[in-house]
Amino acid sequence: MESNKRILSILHIIYGTLTLVTFLIVNTIFQSIFPFIINEVDSEEKMIIGTVTYLIRVIALVLVFTVPLPSIVGGIAMLNGKKWGMIPLLISGCLSLLSFPLGMALGIYTIWVFVQDQKQNKLNDQNQG
Repeated sequence: MESNKRILSILHIIYGTLTLVTFLIVNTIFQSIFPFIINEVDSEEKMIIGTVTYLIRVIALVLVFTVPLPSIVGGIAMLNGKKWGMIPLLISGCLSLLSFPLGMALGIYTIWVFVQDQKQNKLNDQNQG
């Protein structure tokens, strides 16, 4: 079971890092193209575009903090032997189920490892009690 947890931790760190890099690349492209777009519109449209842009940035920021960061933090915690690291991995794994096909595979594997870990903990508790 420990090898599955180690593999899961490494996969989550890789997945979180790749997701974070993807967000940064998209943000860089968006910020490079945005000034050219804003120069082509009227002043009233600039206000609307500014509002929409602000909402998109807030949504992107929320996505950055809910998807890749728990994955990276949980993966590092699990590699360092912290039991609490499984909870961020489970949250990130469930969120990654929406990302087909790699995220879905990672999410299914995360849930499977979590269930197996819970079964093992239950068996250990029953044997000790």
